[in-house]
Amino acid sequence: MVGARESYTKSIRQDGWVGFDCSLSGPETAIQGAGAEGARSPKEALIEVIGDLEWTDARERLLLDLLEHEAQHQGQLIRYIYALGRRFPESWATRWALEQPG
Repeated sequence: MVGARESYTKSIRQDGWVGFDCSLSGPETAIQGAGAEGARSPKEALIEVIGDLEWTDARERLLLDLLEHEAQHQGQLIRYIYALGRRFPESWATRWALEQPG
């Protein structure tokens, strides 16, 4: 998701797709917490870009593509948790009307 946010942020800024890129690569991503820390920066950058640009149809499509991309990952996480028979955090279960595994 970090790479998607970074890539879509660059593309929204340029008003068209510029390709996929991710700052999280290599052995440093195996360090516990490195991925979570890296996830904060792209979110903040995206919020900044959204507020600073004149909106075009291309930028709107890119933003919707990012939303769809993140929703697909959300669905993958839900299916994974169901497959493991694990419980969801209560905030997830309530917000997304999920059944808790028995």
